Amino acid sequence: MYAQFFGNYLLNNNAVTPEQLTAAIGTMGHTHMKIGTMAMHKGYMTAAEVDEVCFLQTREDKRFGEIAIERNYLFEDQLEELLKSQSPDYLLLGQALVDAGALTNNELESLIVEYQDESEIDDVSVIKGIDQTAQLIENFLLAAERPVDQDTITYLKLMFNSLVRFIGDDFTPLSPVTASEYNPNCFISQKITGPITCVSSIDMEEDVAIAFASRYAKMEFT
Repeated sequence: MYAQFFGNYLLNNNAVTPEQLTAAIGTMGHTHMKIGTMAMHKGYMTAAEVDEVCFLQTREDKRFGEIAIERNYLFEDQLEELLKSQSPDYLLLGQALVDAGALTNNELESLIVEYQDESEIDDVSVIKGIDQTAQLIENFLLAAERPVDQDTITYLKLMFNSLVRFIGDDFTPLSPVTASEYNPNCFISQKITGPITCVSSIDMEEDVAIAFASRYAKMEFT
């Protein structure tokens, strides 16, 4: 999730253009190593075990490592080793931008330091898998001078985690704005009632909606 909010930070600071960011995110997606792949490579898990954990993630709001440990597919020290071997994903995004010539290494270094400072995150926490998504979302809303409350943070955290898990991580949230009216294209809406009442909606162009559905169902739609 850090790379997605780092992308928002880069756009807000005019460090890159939307086109440069989109291209870099696409490149990063081909190089990102997942824990399951590394666990298979190390011989810690079989392909069937990795597939099972990935399936269980569609039913439980838990990280891959949490489920793998619960199922006794990984030991805690093995997971720790795999996590340490990962680079923070926002560094991968930064490297993709440097490779594309959108940033220099010096610019990236400064931007990383500023991003970590403003987001109140550090590499050690990220690599150890400490979930700081709530903090990122709170900072995201505060930077846009939007109202912040725990229910909004919780809902957005679940939404962003679901997007990454079921659709993909090749996106960047744009700063939130107030819209007095909106003309939808392909549109779906959900209303929640109870102690908390809210309405959430997703709208896309038709070709994007088809691609979105195809990713979620893992089959091609026309």
